[in-house]
Amino acid sequence: AGRRVFVSVGRRVCGDAASNTAVAASAACVLAIGAFEGALLTRPGAAGRARFCLRYGAAQVLPSVIWATKPAEVCARAWRSPVHRLLRDESPNDPKAAARALRVLGAQTLRSIVAGFLGIAQVLRVVDASAEAATAYE
Repeated sequence: AGRRVFVSVGRRVCGDAASNTAVAASAACVLAIGAFEGALLTRPGAAGRARFCLRYGAAQVLPSVIWATKPAEVCARAWRSPVHRLLRDESPNDPKAAARALRVLGAQTLRSIVAGFLGIAQVLRVVDASAEAATAYE
């Protein structure tokens, strides 16, 4: 019976095209916000900027569910990107840099809100499907 319940839950959670579309759209939104964040953190015209922004956005999807962020410098070093040529040097005394830092924080917050609701929705979806499947096999 346990296996039947597990298979039923899998079908209910993964077999719903509308829900799968919503999950994909939400994940794409989180990735796009992360890529925008990457663009704010990098120097305009830097070699490898577009690739870094996309990778950075993708790297932020799962951490966003728990309101976390992988630091841009750590990501750049891990991907063997030229950190000093790619990332902006932000002076704490520069008003433009401070405004950009606030935009980055805003993007991180928005990304985490979207991903957090996505995560909660998926947990509730699995719980609901589990309850329905267990009831069906009682």
